[in-house]
Amino acid sequence: MLTKSSARDKNDFAQNASKRHKMVGEVLAQGYFKNYRTFQEVPIADINANYQNRQVKADWYIPDLHVVIEVHGEQHYKPIDFGGEGLHKAKLRFVRGQHLDVEKVMALAEVGISVVEIAPDDPINEDVLIQLISDTLKKTTAQSTPCFKRPRNKQDKANKQNRLRRKQYYREMKQKFQKERD
Repeated sequence: MLTKSSARDKNDFAQNASKRHKMVGEVLAQGYFKNYRTFQEVPIADINANYQNRQVKADWYIPDLHVVIEVHGEQHYKPIDFGGEGLHKAKLRFVRGQHLDVEKVMALAEVGISVVEIAPDDPINEDVLIQLISDTLKKTTAQSTPCFKRPRNKQDKANKQNRLRRKQYYREMKQKFQKERD
């Protein structure tokens, strides 16, 4: 479950946030996206309770759209030697990063969340973001209806998601209790 302590809202940038990360935040804070709940630096474990690594985070999470936005730098596409550490360490970091990226996408897909990746050369503006999200949702859903609609009643949708999370938590606790009894 998302809490203020586990995720930042769309206007609360970390000191080390990249310029492109901030640009996405500015787009999400205005125009088409301004009425959506949007969080940044959300631990994947808060989105998928089965994922145990709390260090791995989503750059941006829009729960109403079931979308995570990842703002990728060049290091996600090729080994980059930061600070003269050598090509060998850069390759190791690149392979580990690739593994974590795949793990993250799989954990999110498990709970019905689509991942939009913004490459280093992608322009960042409202139209591009809408198109990237729409294309990603079209790929991941088999609906014939437009997939990029505003929820009719956000509170009803949020309440339903919270009920489902509570049910899942209750089932897990019940199973845990039964295992401890046996």
